[in-house]
Amino acid sequence: MALVLAAIDDSPALTPTARAAGAMAALLDAELSGIHVTEPGSSHAGTLTSRAGFPVAVVSGGVVPRLLAAIEAPEVLLGVIGARDHLGPSTPAGHVACELACATSTPLLVVPPGSPLGTHGAVGRALLPLDGDPHTTEQTRGLVDRLTDAGVELVATHVFDPRHLPRYLDAPGYELESWRHEFLARHGRPGQRLELRSGPVWQAVLDCAVAEESDLIVLGWAQHLAPGRATVVREALANPILPVLLLPDVEVTPRAASSQQAAAPLPDR
Repeated sequence: MALVLAAIDDSPALTPTARAAGAMAALLDAELSGIHVTEPGSSHAGTLTSRAGFPVAVVSGGVVPRLLAAIEAPEVLLGVIGARDHLGPSTPAGHVACELACATSTPLLVVPPGSPLGTHGAVGRALLPLDGDPHTTEQTRGLVDRLTDAGVELVATHVFDPRHLPRYLDAPGYELESWRHEFLARHGRPGQRLELRSGPVWQAVLDCAVAEESDLIVLGWAQHLAPGRATVVREALANPILPVLLLPDVEVTPRAASSQQAAAPLPDR
């Protein structure tokens, strides 16, 4: 059976991470378990299992290598990890979450400490930003289709560069609707809604997610966090409330992604 695996630690991130993992496991009809890599002062397995509400295996060793080995197991459909261990507006994601996201070929849900996901029942709506790149479309299709089949409403959004706005964007009419129909035919799903925005990409995506009352944001990415790369992902992982489901580029192997990331400075968790 498919498995949702949550990386659990003894910090304020435990409760929102466990709650989100439970919601996703129920949504995907998957088993749920956790893993904790021991560090000085860590709680034992019984305590973590009791607090998480599902079995948590305690292992020792390097945190990222042990988490990566576990999440890469063939039965793992989705990994879940806390973005950081403390609350704060626009606080960068911790190094463990960042390194794991860059290295894994498994979809990863990164949960900020202020996330309400799982508090009020089922996951109802997710926002899917689409940039019009066919590779991104294919990259997101598998798990997105599974979410849709499970009853999640996937709302697509496309953000226009404000420096190159189509002239018909300010005058909605036939041209805009024709463009919207063609875009969805190439990159969307049958019956999907497409919300159009312009401006700085992450702010436009966040504003759309809030307006649509989305439970999470789905992002396909190339797993590079080096300076100058993945600006939207960096900003998304710094937000204090909305979980971000990262869908990795399946053409990048964990070993290759880890090597590419090695030279990039990451914030401390």
